[in-house]
Amino acid sequence: MRQVQDITESKKIAEAQRLAQLGRLLADMAHEVNNPLMIISGRSELTLLEGVKDGKIKDTLKIIMDQCFLAKDIIQSLLKYSRIGKIEKGDVDIEKTLELITDILQHHLQLSNIVLEKDFKLDLSGMVVVGNEKQLQEIFMNVVRNAADAMPSGGKITVSTSKEKKFLKIDVIDTGEGMPKEVMDRILEPFFTTKPKGTGLGLAVCHTIVQEHGGQLRYASEPGKGTTASILLPIEEK
Repeated sequence: MRQVQDITESKKIAEAQRLAQLGRLLADMAHEVNNPLMIISGRSELTLLEGVKDGKIKDTLKIIMDQCFLAKDIIQSLLKYSRIGKIEKGDVDIEKTLELITDILQHHLQLSNIVLEKDFKLDLSGMVVVGNEKQLQEIFMNVVRNAADAMPSGGKITVSTSKEKKFLKIDVIDTGEGMPKEVMDRILEPFFTTKPKGTGLGLAVCHTIVQEHGGQLRYASEPGKGTTASILLPIEEK
């Protein structure tokens, strides 16, 4: 038994060292790549502001700028993925956080013909979630936006709260297209995406953040039957 524990501990240490090396590598890469990207996008924008008359050149410069911004987004996502676990945690008012995110997204979703409903029947007043509020906001925002992306023709998203054992369970349920098993099996993998302009890091970052909070991120879906994303966070009774 002791030997199994030692092997498990060694694997944890090796994984921590690997992540630390990855973080340093990504930080160096971000610095080295961001500078030329800023120069390229800056020169492209300056040229456009000077008044380019040729339509094809204009379009080319806009494509260059768009791709520069996309590359910057990818780099920022990579940095988030590598820096998880380094931010301080405290007591988080989850109900207030969920209200904030749903209020922010409500109008935007209405423009896409999506109804956002809240079903907060669980009394959260006597429960405490220890975590980082900004990170948790990022998770909720990302999961709801993913649900909206699954409904290009509109639909409904329901955000509900419940309790599962010692976890607070937040379900984000959409009436979208659903996913086949081969997509479901890979949805939380880094760099896996079904979106034409996706980086494949959004849910991977969310998954890692939830794990760092001692929780779980689960997906259940079937083609044509919508998708349910479940965020489980450990709770402490006041």
